[in-house]
Amino acid sequence: MPQIEKYTSVPLFAGLEASEIAKLLESSESVEASSGDTIIHQGEQGPGLYLVASGSYAVTKEGIDEPVAVLEEYAHFGEMSLITNEPCSASVVCTEEGRLRLLPWRQFGAMLRDRNPVAFTVVLNMSRVMARRLLRAEDRFLLFDPKDES
Repeated sequence: MPQIEKYTSVPLFAGLEASEIAKLLESSESVEASSGDTIIHQGEQGPGLYLVASGSYAVTKEGIDEPVAVLEEYAHFGEMSLITNEPCSASVVCTEEGRLRLLPWRQFGAMLRDRNPVAFTVVLNMSRVMARRLLRAEDRFLLFDPKDES
């Protein structure tokens, strides 16, 4: 079982007690990753929410040469697939050996159907994270000047 104290500062778990995080993580699986492993593939169904316990992971999108993000300890990915059950919008590749925690969407969906308040708190926090990401993406888009590409 992971060290719960590490996860109390993760924005995804804001407002949750350590005991609630522990209960949530009981439903998760440990995933070992080696450099070069593709964890999720853009366009394919994601298995759930991943929490980065250790290592480094590049988020890549087809048609973009550079990683769009680099994820390290305490980061998470797969939340959009967890909520929408849609194919992944990006790929995630391990760049430095590490370990992840996977919360499968079936277990999390069951928690939501059971009206588990912990699951609803996590969804609220996911919404906040995704809204911040959207705002940053809009800022980058608004700052983009096509004349700079010439």
